[in-house]
Amino acid sequence: MITGGRAAAGVAASLAFVLLSGACAQDRTEIDVFAASSLTDAFTQFEEQFEAANPDIDIRLNLAGSNVLLRQISDGAEAEVFAPADSTMLEDPSLTLSHPDATSTSFARNTLVAIIPTDSDLSLLQLLEPGRTIARCTSGVPCGDLTDQWLAASGTRLQRTSMEANVRSVLTKVRLGEVDAGFVYRTDALAAKDEVRLIELEDAPRTTISIASLSNASNPSSGADLFVQFVLSEEGALVLAELGFDRP
Repeated sequence: MITGGRAAAGVAASLAFVLLSGACAQDRTEIDVFAASSLTDAFTQFEEQFEAANPDIDIRLNLAGSNVLLRQISDGAEAEVFAPADSTMLEDPSLTLSHPDATSTSFARNTLVAIIPTDSDLSLLQLLEPGRTIARCTSGVPCGDLTDQWLAASGTRLQRTSMEANVRSVLTKVRLGEVDAGFVYRTDALAAKDEVRLIELEDAPRTTISIASLSNASNPSSGADLFVQFVLSEEGALVLAELGFDRP
């Protein structure tokens, strides 16, 4: 049985540990990283590995459609790292004006594919017939723009579509069998493993993905630069390769 004195000492020690843990957590440098939905799996792994090697830094991920993230940054969101699914977004005037000193580097490429539910045996030609419902990203989202590009080049017109805000929403629709097919990136199809079937597209368009440190003289952040360096490292490249990304 613990005596009152020992119990009090134990409580005091526990309280001291909690206070110390809270102080350590508060001392961590927080880095806000904005990344496209299609990069969810990669950047989740980046976060875990980077924080394990840099326990004094807390990576805070904001994952959404690239156009949504760009709008948030343009509206004043304090992003320190930005990785959209299309590198051309880093040339947007709203971004270059607000972050004139920002630097970017290409680190991966991705390819547009079609996916269908696992219990479907439809061919691509059958999927494009009238009456089929196809999920796709809206135009303005990189995956949506690639879909527009492929449809125009192939002379295809979709009759019934489910327009989604980001590629992961498209993936979910197909996985749940709510649509006949969807257009996503190859890495999204691979991430779903045996929950969807992948269909290759002839002359499939590809996107180049870049990452930018938005730190500048008025907003310095060596932690952000360190995270970008990790993404660009061979360790980062290994993560990307395992998930199906191509080198830029």
